[in-house]
Amino acid sequence: QSISSLSLSNLIYLEELRIHGNPIKSIDLSVLSQLSSLRVIDLSENSLESVNLSFGKKINLREINLNQNNLIDLNGDFGDFPYLVNIDLGRNLIEMISSKTFVNLTNLECLNLESNRITRIEPDAFRGLTNLEKLNLFKNEIKIIDASLLSDLYSLNRISLSGNVLTKIMKNSFVSLNIQELELNNQMIVSIESGAIKNCQNLVRIDLNLNFLRRITPGFTTDLSN
Repeated sequence: QSISSLSLSNLIYLEELRIHGNPIKSIDLSVLSQLSSLRVIDLSENSLESVNLSFGKKINLREINLNQNNLIDLNGDFGDFPYLVNIDLGRNLIEMISSKTFVNLTNLECLNLESNRITRIEPDAFRGLTNLEKLNLFKNEIKIIDASLLSDLYSLNRISLSGNVLTKIMKNSFVSLNIQELELNNQMIVSIESGAIKNCQNLVRIDLNLNFLRRITPGFTTDLSN
């Protein structure tokens, strides 16, 4: 139920490592610093409770899949993985996203955090993710979206916040983004403040189904040319 660094350290030409669907509870990821050719690691559908992400050395990994484990928090951040394009942390037990978790991941394009227990995302958690295109926060326990949370996501075209516990969409929650799709359905939203969605000129779809809205505030969207 565990994998040590010694069992993989000689595979210097290995590009993909897929060991999903096992009862693995622990893995020593320090071996990644020795696998210079590795680009993809899939550890989904295991029983991992923690993962050490700090190595003191830059790793060339492009994709890491930790979907459907038992992760409550992340030991460290992804700072040693600056080339990551895809991170999948869906279907775990994560409760908070700190401001340091995804720092300097300027190549990241897809971030999946669906079906966790996230109640809090620190305001700078997504700072610097300038190439992020897809952000999935479906089915968590998020109650509020900070006005500055998405401000650096210039490339974002799709965000899903469905299935959370938002009650209000505040002014300037979604400003000057390139998003095409905004999913806010299946929540507890009772009001949307004027100017909540502003200058998102590429937006073509907003989903507000299955909420508790009784009226639509005039001006809750502005400058939506498409």
